Amino acid sequence: MLMMGPIADNMPMSPTVRERHDKLRVAKFREVVEDGAFYGQAHSEPVEQGETDTRLGVGGRRFGTTARKVDGGYVVNGRKFFVSLAGCARYYATPAIRLGDEPWIERTLYLQVPKDARGVSFPGEWDPMGMRATVSRDMLLEEVFVPDDAEVLPPGVFGAMYNAFPHLFLSFSATFLGLMQAAWDGALAYLTGRMPGAPILHTETAAKGHAIAEMLFAIEAACALYYRAISEARVDAPLEAVQRARAAHVTVQRAVVTVTQEPIRVCGGRAFLRRYPLERYARDARAAALMRPWTQEIATQQAWEAALGLDG
Repeated sequence: MLMMGPIADNMPMSPTVRERHDKLRVAKFREVVEDGAFYGQAHSEPVEQGETDTRLGVGGRRFGTTARKVDGGYVVNGRKFFVSLAGCARYYATPAIRLGDEPWIERTLYLQVPKDARGVSFPGEWDPMGMRATVSRDMLLEEVFVPDDAEVLPPGVFGAMYNAFPHLFLSFSATFLGLMQAAWDGALAYLTGRMPGAPILHTETAAKGHAIAEMLFAIEAACALYYRAISEARVDAPLEAVQRARAAHVTVQRAVVTVTQEPIRVCGGRAFLRRYPLERYARDARAAALMRPWTQEIATQQAWEAALGLDG
């Protein structure tokens, strides 16, 4: 919704293209608001099959999925993985590259693929260490017809947007800020006996107060930097704003691991049991550093390359 709406509003388009986009997105917004439709995002592909995004500032693989233009739409073929809400969402916002000879960015597409479209399947199991509730299985597209009106963004805008609006990747951070807050709330509830099944108020609570305070400081510091970073989000943001976004993202990736581990240590042995949510928070937190395109390693590398003028 954000990509179709405010971000697209600030991307360059011809009047004709913008008029068509406005018409298409109104229909999609109405379906979400009035009918309760929701989307999964089928972006990622196995990078060992080769990078396809070398003309984007973030790299990776999203465009091994191809779209052949036919009358009235596209025929899409490809395989995505880590597709959250696999088999559950009504639609999947899916990057693809249109086959052709035009410049690469101009051929990037972002398509609305229905869950029940012929040729769509979700094979495999979902057996991760954490984030089990996302059910992010593979998505296989075999000769899937997608009509022209299913364009989430006009042709070429998806690739251009990835280069012009890196703050988009901070959306992952918000999830893990929430996870930190849940861990903090859970620790307080456990220690004060308010969590169902937890022991009564601990006699050694005072000895554990320092760790509770440190959790609070880590959460507030991460939130402050994150909120500043997103306040600066705009198309073609200056380098200092992009660097701050990277700093905020990595700060959250680091802090969420620390903050979600501490409640288990502080609350004691029973907090390690799966009957309580604290161990799940700790497992889920490990995924923060792995989310492409700004994994912790990639965001860190881009930050120092930009600082030293080595980013091309």
